[in-house]
Amino acid sequence: MQREVEGDLQAEREKPGCRVSDCVQVGETIMIDDDDGATPLINLVLVDDHPLALEGMHALLAHNPDMYVIGTARSGREALQVIAQCPPDVLVLDVRLPDMSGIEVARVVGTSFPTVNILALSGYDDTATMRMLMQMGIRGCLRKTVTGKQLADAVRKVAVGGTAIETQLLQTCLRNNALALTDRELEVLRLLVAGLRNSEIARHLAVSVKAIEYHVRSLLEKLGVRSRAAAIRMAIQQGIISLDHQDLPEINEQSV
Repeated sequence: MQREVEGDLQAEREKPGCRVSDCVQVGETIMIDDDDGATPLINLVLVDDHPLALEGMHALLAHNPDMYVIGTARSGREALQVIAQCPPDVLVLDVRLPDMSGIEVARVVGTSFPTVNILALSGYDDTATMRMLMQMGIRGCLRKTVTGKQLADAVRKVAVGGTAIETQLLQTCLRNNALALTDRELEVLRLLVAGLRNSEIARHLAVSVKAIEYHVRSLLEKLGVRSRAAAIRMAIQQGIISLDHQDLPEINEQSV
């Protein structure tokens, strides 16, 4: 499907002009005046298959003086056609559409329009989809239960390359990631929290250091972090590992 869609997008690019109404500022740096000077205007494309939700989102965001809605769409294909004619700064994307999944749309946008930042919205606790979008590098993921102010703030963060992921959604995704850890990976993580080094964990579990290094890499990837310190912090903050050390082995200081 992706090749077919990308072929359609190429045809759209070759059409003269822009089919989105009032899209005169696309390709230009439009500025608005505020007390601190000129501020770039954030161009938006909004996508939702429910007309009422789409109109409400349009009204909420267009009300902000630093935002301009250059186009709307009610399906994935329509969204890609609009973006091909007028690439926005931020695509606000409903992850459930009638013709394409949010993941498919995000993948095509990421390939064909890498400068477009995506803010994904879900009306459900669809943590599997949101987790996949996060793994694809999508920096904005919210549920539709957020307020208009929270949505606008998220748009501003995503527009400048920041991250806007709803705390409760992130915690749910992290818990699901923790559930994906194997028993051995959970045991290794538990021992990391206790302060043991790879060599100490290897001796405690009677395996090789290389095996422990493999498990550490695997659990870091599943938790979506880059360091042992980040994994330990996440394990404690999200309650993946208990801080009750009664059943943890003592560290042999001579082996450190």
